[in-house]
Amino acid sequence: MSIVKVNRTGNKHNVYLSNACNPNEIIGTLYNNEVFTWTGEWSGSSASGYYVQSIAFRKSDGTQGAGWVAGKQSEGIFATNICSLPAKTVTYNGKTCYAFKMRRNETIYSRKSTASNKIKVGTAYKDRYILAESSTAGNTFPGWLSIVAQETGVGTNKYSAVSSDGNAFVDMDYAHGSMFNSNFALIGSL
Repeated sequence: MSIVKVNRTGNKHNVYLSNACNPNEIIGTLYNNEVFTWTGEWSGSSASGYYVQSIAFRKSDGTQGAGWVAGKQSEGIFATNICSLPAKTVTYNGKTCYAFKMRRNETIYSRKSTASNKIKVGTAYKDRYILAESSTAGNTFPGWLSIVAQETGVGTNKYSAVSSDGNAFVDMDYAHGSMFNSNFALIGSL
């Protein structure tokens, strides 16, 4: 399971090409308030005592990339899940959900999507809220956040399911911005 995170440390952190975290292999930087997706821990971490986490992030050229950040999962950079920063919380189908306002239109995909077949099921519309039950991202598509519903119209505060299968995924579109407080696809609170 991948988890969408926000760097709330107040510091920037290097992203490396490999799990060796060689200073000559820096491929990016995670800035304060930047969104990224934690995808796993290097399997040799516990045996070596050298902890490294794999992530998906927005590279400086604007594309989504994969890399490594040195540190344990308990370190500050990995402490803040996106759902701890919602715009508001909403009860939907008897569950507490985390609502984020859409900064721009983004595609919603079926959870049945595969690497070779992305199945579009709708659009998350600008200025409407989408609802997530957790900070879970896709494993095949770590730039997608699992969602369950979308506001039926701007300001209605009424929600409808995004898929008849339960959850679906909204593309967080790292290519167009990953700074939670300015250009990221989802608007929450800081």
